[in-house]
Amino acid sequence: QKRSYKMKKSIAVLAVILLMIGNVGCRADINAELDKRFKDIESYSACVTVTVLGNGKSESFKMQQTWKAPDKYKSEITEPEHMKGTVSVINSDGIWLKIGDASPVRMEQGTESMNTEYMFISDFLKDYYAEEHADKLVEDSEGKVMLNASTRGTNKKRFTQNLSVDVRHKYMPDKLQTFDSKGNEVLRVEFEKFTPNIKIDDSEFNL
Repeated sequence: QKRSYKMKKSIAVLAVILLMIGNVGCRADINAELDKRFKDIESYSACVTVTVLGNGKSESFKMQQTWKAPDKYKSEITEPEHMKGTVSVINSDGIWLKIGDASPVRMEQGTESMNTEYMFISDFLKDYYAEEHADKLVEDSEGKVMLNASTRGTNKKRFTQNLSVDVRHKYMPDKLQTFDSKGNEVLRVEFEKFTPNIKIDDSEFNL
């Protein structure tokens, strides 16, 4: 009976060890899974919460993002109520802004106030994959991994970015954070829904 108990205990311990080894093996290809999901992304739609931080204050709003390679962008604010229906589009004809029922207005080329390249994950991924990343990514205790684009241009107010990805939830983007040259967080994009590589007609980017 004692031998039987010891044998059962040994089998149980062995089973736990095998499960742990199997789990490590599954997580060993985090880099490969991220590449598969993000490296050659062609389009996406997302529901996000954007928070702008500065001078001890913060302002948040929710928006629907739509992007199609190589350079078509659309964002529509859904909250707060007084900004609801504000739509911005970037297409081959330029940068357009539509507020409520008003007619679309074409913005000047090079408009920086839109900060589009810091709110859309596609631009972060472009810079991230332009850099060398030799180290294997390791998930933290919450199942998240952190991707870092060390330098995103010369703008001191928008200098570096980190993207947190939830490994345990189908590699769902969790949070895109932008920091200034002093390391202060100035912009945060939190993802509620994210659907990559969907079919999007070009007409979606017309106002």
